[in-house]
Amino acid sequence: MKKLKLMVLAVAFVVFGMTGFSMGAEYYVVKSQSGLLNVVDHQPKGGATVVKGPFSSREEADKAIKALKGTSAPAAKPEGSGAPPTK
Repeated sequence: MKKLKLMVLAVAFVVFGMTGFSMGAEYYVVKSQSGLLNVVDHQPKGGATVVKGPFSSREEADKAIKALKGTSAPAAKPEGSGAPPTK
């Protein structure tokens, strides 16, 4: 019985210890000098600019990138063959 209690405590310690590491992570959506959007796990220093964040998970940051890319979609080209108009 004593071994079982020790085993349960050890497992609980490992489980709660691992979740503590993941809870401390923060993710940011950054824009590089060349205009590319990326997700990073630290606040950038230097040339990159924080666009959104911090997020508690990488998935949330990825969703933010998709939303940002959706808002800055280029204007649709008019339909046609793509050839210049004739006079």
